[in-house]
Amino acid sequence: MKAAVVQRPEVVETCEMACPAPAPGEVLVRVAYCGVCGSDVPRVWMGTAHSYPIVLGHEFSGEVVEVGDGVDAALMGQRVAGVPLVPCHECDDCAAGDFSLCKHYSFIGSRRPGAFAEYVAAPAQNVFPLPDDVSYLNGAFFEPATVALHALRLLGRLQWGCGDAAGAEEDNQPEKLQEKFVGQRFISAVGNSSPEDCESPHAYAWFAAYAGSTAAVVGSGTIGIFLAQALQAAGARVVLLGRREAPLEVAQEAGVRQVALTSGDDWITAAKEAYAPIGFDFVFDATGNAAAMPRSLELAANHGRVCMVGTPKEDMVFSPRLWEDINRKELFLTGSWMSYSAPWPGEEWPLAARLFAVGAMKVTEAMVDTVYPLAEAAEAFARFAPGSQNKASGKVLIEA
Repeated sequence: MKAAVVQRPEVVETCEMACPAPAPGEVLVRVAYCGVCGSDVPRVWMGTAHSYPIVLGHEFSGEVVEVGDGVDAALMGQRVAGVPLVPCHECDDCAAGDFSLCKHYSFIGSRRPGAFAEYVAAPAQNVFPLPDDVSYLNGAFFEPATVALHALRLLGRLQWGCGDAAGAEEDNQPEKLQEKFVGQRFISAVGNSSPEDCESPHAYAWFAAYAGSTAAVVGSGTIGIFLAQALQAAGARVVLLGRREAPLEVAQEAGVRQVALTSGDDWITAAKEAYAPIGFDFVFDATGNAAAMPRSLELAANHGRVCMVGTPKEDMVFSPRLWEDINRKELFLTGSWMSYSAPWPGEEWPLAARLFAVGAMKVTEAMVDTVYPLAEAAEAFARFAPGSQNKASGKVLIEA
C-alpha cells in the first residue's frame, strides 16, 4: 500500500509499504480521508514524534474491509470514523471512565501507525459507525468535533451537577430528566421526541444544561467553530471571537450566528457590552495562544465556568490583577484533554453523530482549505512549515 511516511524531521515521503494485517480483536480500515491536526505539525517540523520513521494521522474516516479473529463479521463494509486513543482499560483512570487521562495508552497516528495511508489497522473498539447520511469527508471531522463536545461535557456537568454516570441513578430517572431539560430547542437539535428516546439520557442532560446561558468561544478555527455550533444547538446564546475577519466569515457560513473581532484594546469590554453585560456564564478558549488565553478569563461572569481547550506552545503569564479576578469572581477553571468518557468511547461520540446527522454540526466547503491526494502529502505538510508563505486558512485533509 501507499503511505505518507515521516522518515525524519522535515522529511515526508509517500512510498510503498506492507499493508497491515488486522491482529485478533482488530479491523482493517480502507482510509477515505484523514485530516492534518495541529499536533501532527510539530512531529513533522520540530522532531517531537515518539520515533522515526512514522506514519501520522488520527482524524480519519473509511470503510472496514477486513476483520481479525474474534471480531464480529458484521463490521465488514461498515463506514466508520476513527477513534484514535487506545487506552489500557485497566488503570484507575480508565476504571473511572477518564480514558483521556490513561497513563499507559497508545494512539493511532502517534504511538502506532496512523491513517495517512491507504489502510490502517485499529482495534475494533476504535472505530465508530458513521450515520448513513454523514459523508466520509464529514466523518474525518468526528474526532475534532468530539474534542469540542468533551469540553462542553466537562463544564456542562459542573453546571448541571452531574456525578459519574454510574453514580447518578436518581438523576437519570426520566421524570428527573424531564424537570431539568429545558427542552424543545435541545430535543429538536438532537432529533429525539423525549429524553426517554435518547440512547444515553445522562449525556444529553449535561448538553441541555447550556440552554438559555451565555457563552463566549475565543478562537475561530475548526474546534472553535464546532464549539459554537454545539452551543447553539444546546440553546446557548453564544458569540465566537477571533482575530481575523476571514475565519469569522467562514464560521458564519457554517451557521454561527454571532461573531466578533478581538482586535483593539477594548475587545473584551465590547464583547461583554454587546452580548453579556455582566459577563458570560461559559467561556471556552480554543486559541492555544499564550497571550490570549489568560485574557479569556476576563470575559467570565461571577461564578463563570472557563475551559482552556487550546494548548499553548509558549510560557503563559497570569498577572496578579488577573489572578485576583479569578478569586474575586470565584471562577471555575479547567482544562480539557481529548474526547473520551464512559461508556467507551464516550458520550461525545454518539452525540457528535446525532448533531452531524441533523445538520446542527457541519463542515462547509469554506472550512476546508485543500484536499491533497496521498501522493502529495509532502506538499500538504509544507503548508505548515515554519516561514511558509502559503499557510493553510482552513482544514487540510489527505484523501487516500
